[in-house]
Amino acid sequence: MESKEITPANKIVSKGNDETEILEENGKAVQSSENKEKTTENNKDADDETKEKEEEQVVTIKYDDLLYVEIVDGSENNRLQHTMNVAAKYGSKLYVVQDTNLYAMFREMIYNSSTGYAAAPSGFSELLKEVFTGEGFVYEGIIENINFVKETGSKG
Repeated sequence: MESKEITPANKIVSKGNDETEILEENGKAVQSSENKEKTTENNKDADDETKEKEEEQVVTIKYDDLLYVEIVDGSENNRLQHTMNVAAKYGSKLYVVQDTNLYAMFREMIYNSSTGYAAAPSGFSELLKEVFTGEGFVYEGIIENINFVKETGSKG
């Protein structure tokens, strides 16, 4: 940064290419309009880069020995989107272990599933019912089975 001599307050200093610098009463220099535009463009570029980096950052949760990654877009898979919506309803998000079919919802672990398996702690039977009654789920008797487990404490 080049150093500039501060001139008396409220004085306008003209420079060669119509660039002007107005000084405030406290004697500190105010950036010229040309410099402000450059600074604004640089800040905008920096903000865009920051937003891109934030979007690239992936939220992960380590649970037991597994690393779960937050699923941020389920728009191309109706079942996945439905399950994400159920998670959101319960104040959670949907996560997956990379390159597996192992899914989980975390606030604390409130749902986890894999092929042929789904579980939720006691008190989240409604969540399980909602997951398995959405679009693309055709499991006859699932509601009755969940109710049976809830009522009897059976392991399923």
